[in-house]
Amino acid sequence: MSIEEALLDDFDNYLRGAMSSEQKSNFLRKLEKDENLLAEFQAYKDIQDVLENRSNIVTKSMLQSREEKTPETNASKSKTSKNYKWIGLAAGLMLLAGIFYWSSTKNSGSESTLKYLYAANFSPYPNDYVKIERGDGELTDIKRIFIAYGSKDYEKVIRSIDIYNKELGDPQLEFYKAVSLMATNQNLASLDLLERLEQNKSLSLDNQISWYIALNALKLKDVPKAKKYLQAIVNSKDTYRKTSAKELLEQL
Repeated sequence: MSIEEALLDDFDNYLRGAMSSEQKSNFLRKLEKDENLLAEFQAYKDIQDVLENRSNIVTKSMLQSREEKTPETNASKSKTSKNYKWIGLAAGLMLLAGIFYWSSTKNSGSESTLKYLYAANFSPYPNDYVKIERGDGELTDIKRIFIAYGSKDYEKVIRSIDIYNKELGDPQLEFYKAVSLMATNQNLASLDLLERLEQNKSLSLDNQISWYIALNALKLKDVPKAKKYLQAIVNSKDTYRKTSAKELLEQL
């Protein structure tokens, strides 16, 4: 069995609850320590967010990129097809299963726990600013920014928004800059920007801003602030991240 197949089997066993308590604890510890494993988890989270927000982002390319890493044999194709049947549900099931582990952890405010919860819940906000299609004619500056955003070139996004917004001053673009700062581990700068955007009443992104403020607070180990903004989401009329916020609160 290849390393890739073993990894998928571990994911599958965890999701089906086929692991013992010890195996589950070991698996979650590996998730905390192994950046590659966290990256796999983040990919699942990206797909979950696309489904949850009913975004028009196409996820086919994400799936294809994993298929390209799998040997083109009949057996591997069959296994890949089998595993992708549950890929859309994997992130949500991961989080639900994780609740039982983290709720039994005595020191829920520990650095390792907060690091895990941040990684498990953070994913960049989908692009609903501008529609990008293949075959577009001349690319505008805005489309170039969001092509970079979709390609996860967040440093370029930050630089480009800074240049573009010198004259425009678009607060919605600043929101995407704040998310990009998080993706490049500049959480303090992101938190400062989001708290300023929170005061801008022209934005209709209350829950979105609260969600990312809460995640930044987790990364910066400010649990009371994280709880405050998560509770605000739960209490709001907006449905964005309401369920996620409630689940995260139960784990803190």
